[in-house]
Amino acid sequence: MGPGGSLGSAQAAAGWLLGLLRLRAGSVLPGTLVHAVSNLVAGLIAA
Repeated sequence: MGPGGSLGSAQAAAGWLLGLLRLRAGSVLPGTLVHAVSNLVAGLIAA
């Protein structure tokens, strides 16, 4: 799917939420952990 598809929208929403988490936490660490866990889950689902 291209940037206009639902995958692009999901990525934009995830980026927005991770940015909000970064602002509220005052650190990139919580967002980094969420990102790592989401990648791990996606990898397990794809396997």
